[in-house]
Amino acid sequence: MYQNNKNYYRFKSIISNLQFIDKSILLNKDLILEEDKGIKIYYAPFEYINKDAKIIIIGITPGFTQMQISYRELVKGINNNLTDLQILQNVKKEASFAGVMRKNLVEMLDELNINTYLKISTTDKLFKEYNHLLHSTSVIKYPVFVNNHNYTGHTPNILKTKILYDYIFDGLGKELTSIPDAIIIPLGKIVQDSLNLLIYDNKIDSNRILLNFSHPSGANVNRKNFFNKNKKHYVSQIEKLFK
Repeated sequence: MYQNNKNYYRFKSIISNLQFIDKSILLNKDLILEEDKGIKIYYAPFEYINKDAKIIIIGITPGFTQMQISYRELVKGINNNLTDLQILQNVKKEASFAGVMRKNLVEMLDELNINTYLKISTTDKLFKEYNHLLHSTSVIKYPVFVNNHNYTGHTPNILKTKILYDYIFDGLGKELTSIPDAIIIPLGKIVQDSLNLLIYDNKIDSNRILLNFSHPSGANVNRKNFFNKNKKHYVSQIEKLFK
């Protein structure tokens, strides 16, 4: 399933004609979707929605690394004569939570025995051959930069900035309601605060969310302690959700 595929067709040819893919080339005005007061939202091909997913993992927004990987996958797909659907599927598969964050996330999910319920040896395979069981997304689907730096969700406050706030309801809310039975795993407080708005507005059921899930970033020094504190509750909740 696509979401906002008009953006995909609008930017596909621009991306395919890039001479090389690095930060100096990517952060240019031809790739901007919206901008306001130092905030710039750039296009990246993250439209694919996996409606058959059993697990949904939500970050704040793709960063430069994910944007770069997504462009490379799009160009590779075009060169290999893949369909648009195949390109968008590959983009999600390769770019989602790449790097150290993915390693930490896999460790946490395996500790909760999610791999066992999904009948796979490790949740690392959700990013590989069992990607059909996963839908990865972000509160803001497209890469956001503030003064040309990756947006962290804090400055400015996502809930008090209209250009960002609108994505919670117009993008994420609609996306999650299209996958009504999957377990939702929000990565960090900013994502949780955004989901709380959707819960309050009756857009999603809080029972399917692993509330207050610890962010898997290597920079989160309290990640393990916070995770271990809530682990027992998560295990019990996951058991009920998989019944």
